[in-house]
Amino acid sequence: MTSETNFARPEDLLERSLIELREVLRSDVETACDMTGPASNRVPVPRTCDLTWVETLTRLLALVREIEAEIGTPADLKWTPELAGPGWLTDLVAGKWGLT
Repeated sequence: MTSETNFARPEDLLERSLIELREVLRSDVETACDMTGPASNRVPVPRTCDLTWVETLTRLLALVREIEAEIGTPADLKWTPELAGPGWLTDLVAGKWGLT
């Protein structure tokens, strides 16, 4: 076991995992959905997810929601905006818009 795997609290591992999972979700949604807006502020178009991605993204989204229910949202955890990711991602996780 390395020093990197020693966590002060079990929640620390969940928080690190949540950071990575939200980034994967962001990237996958940007790949699977139609995007709109200027290059500096691209956002996915709700309900335009490629159907071949839906099952994978639904599972990933559910996992992110479960972890956030356990340890808190990026706002609860006082993450920086860069760490939390784009607002559309937070809105997706909160259920404010859907993939299909």
